[in-house]
Amino acid sequence: MTNNPYSNLVMIDGFVVPISSLPEEYQEIARQVVAEGGKISFSTKSV
Repeated sequence: MTNNPYSNLVMIDGFVVPISSLPEEYQEIARQVVAEGGKISFSTKSV
């Protein structure tokens, strides 16, 4: 995953942002999911 330039990015409400811009507790969740090879996105509103 260290060679993947997108491994430090997440999607929030359709916008791609760096994991480092998230609150610390969400950074931990996002990094764990990415380390396991998963994809993650967050939504700030219910659909």
